[in-house]
Amino acid sequence: MDDDRARIRTFLERFSDDDEWLDGSALLTGGVLDSMMAVQLVAFLEGTFGITVEDEDLELANFDSVDGMVGLLARKRAA
Repeated sequence: MDDDRARIRTFLERFSDDDEWLDGSALLTGGVLDSMMAVQLVAFLEGTFGITVEDEDLELANFDSVDGMVGLLARKRAA
């Protein structure tokens, strides 16, 4: 999971020069990422980790923090 977290953080760092915001839990609700970035994020997760993000996965909690994304990956792999 630490590798997943690092890969996600590396991807997200391209959206800002200040990576301290990555540890926050409000990437979408806090306005750090906009809707276009969210689409790119979903494509990144699917392409990098070999998962398919289904309609039922499109919950804010799955994408509003790095922890949420790591949790989504773990659940998708367990299924």
